[in-house]
Amino acid sequence: MTDQTFPAFRQVVLDTEDARGLAQFYHELFGLPFRPGDETPEDGEDWLVLLGPDGRRLLAFQQVPSLPPPTWPEGPRP
Repeated sequence: MTDQTFPAFRQVVLDTEDARGLAQFYHELFGLPFRPGDETPEDGEDWLVLLGPDGRRLLAFQQVPSLPPPTWPEGPRP
């Protein structure tokens, strides 16, 4: 058997119109800590990170001005 090295995800990034709200939701759902400095809300924050149990970046939330409305399960696929 050969030793193979595989690429790894650094983090998954979710676009959202409410970065703080979505980050807080996942923080409470999974009990993941915020990256140091991201714990307290600040005006204009546009990038928040939650850390995994091992301290690596796991989920990031990027503020965007708007998102297209979902069409699933009906309508065209984007």
